[in-house]
Amino acid sequence: MKVKPIKDRVLILQEKGETKAGTFAIIRSGEKNPPRGKVVAVGKEVAECKVGDDVDYNEHASTEHEIDGIKYVLIRENEIHLIR
Repeated sequence: MKVKPIKDRVLILQEKGETKAGTFAIIRSGEKNPPRGKVVAVGKEVAECKVGDDVDYNEHASTEHEIDGIKYVLIRENEIHLIR
């Protein structure tokens, strides 16, 4: 993937909305936690996070993009709540 966000934007691969417990998949629904994902690309003005960081972010400030058949979200760095 050759994608470079501009300025203070961060491209995130969303974490799936499920967790595995043994051979069962538990679908997360109705949770109050913000969405999570892994940073896959950052713009030149991003100061706090880097590629590979796991982050929680504001889903209402994100824009979805599909690149090579994979769904990503694009947000401004200030919409990241925390870096794990």
